[in-house]
Amino acid sequence: MRDAYETIEKEGFVGKIYQDDCDCDTPRDWDNLGKMICWHSRYTLGDIKLLENYSYSKDCKLKDLTENCNGWDEVEEVLKKEFGAVVILPLFLYDHSGLSMRTYSHGQHAGWDGGYVGFIYATKADILKEYSVKRITKAIKTKVENILVQEVKTYSQYLEGDVYSFTVEELDVDGEGEVLESRGGFCGMESAKEEVNSQIDYLVKERKENLKNTEALVFG
Repeated sequence: MRDAYETIEKEGFVGKIYQDDCDCDTPRDWDNLGKMICWHSRYTLGDIKLLENYSYSKDCKLKDLTENCNGWDEVEEVLKKEFGAVVILPLFLYDHSGLSMRTYSHGQHAGWDGGYVGFIYATKADILKEYSVKRITKAIKTKVENILVQEVKTYSQYLEGDVYSFTVEELDVDGEGEVLESRGGFCGMESAKEEVNSQIDYLVKERKENLKNTEALVFG
């Protein structure tokens, strides 16, 4: 039996968090605001389904164009023209005993030893739809940047194997557990802990409501 990385117990329920060793879906298949384009000689990274919509020649042209740019400002202009991007962040890959990916938003520096591997961007149409607005303000751009940074962080957790599953059990009088909930594919321990706590809180609330209804039936 696997040992749990972390155990959360309260009010007769116990959540056990394990490292998820299954072949989990990539977070890039989730409902993301950003689109991630990467190129690498040995790894297939980023939005695979998105890449399938572009011809091989266009991908190569885009890579050549960005590599020949003098600075990130010129790269941004190419991406705006080629993909209709509005908010764009560079991606850096660190390949040493495993893969990690990072980016940075405006006003920050990468501060991280990694090779440039692509970019993540959001289009005007997607941003307007996401926020139900008619124009993109500076404040909205900042929000989008933060979302893209978080998407990269989540994807890096996936690449690093920082992925977890959990079970939630109800304990009987002997301390034995019956599994009520089991899920996997959570990137980052904090994400798994948050979901476990949410599930336990829901089960505790449900049990109290059932007890209250039963008492009402018995005692009128």
